[in-house]
Amino acid sequence: MTILGSNVGIGVTDPDTPLEVLSTSTQVKLSYDVDSFATMTVDASSNLTMATAESGVIIMSDTVEFPDGSAASPSITNSGDTNCGLFFSAADTLAFTAGGTSQVTFADGVI
Repeated sequence: MTILGSNVGIGVTDPDTPLEVLSTSTQVKLSYDVDSFATMTVDASSNLTMATAESGVIIMSDTVEFPDGSAASPSITNSGDTNCGLFFSAADTLAFTAGGTSQVTFADGVI
């Protein structure tokens, strides 16, 4: 770990941001404890996972990209009900799925 002014580097000797982490592992795991424990993991494919002991809000200041997914395996889902959620069924098309079956589709102004 390197502390350079107000920047901290882990696996980096010259950090140029408040926290810079370089890992040769397949995952980087950051944890913090405010009111509830939270863990943020970035895997080798740059996928981000955030888990909290209590429900919370994740605020992103940039674009968040999700894979297309499918009715059986939606892109955005609840960890306890993984065949219910949102997926991108085609170009410019957003679909809702429940029970692994596409329920409602929005495509360029058409429902």
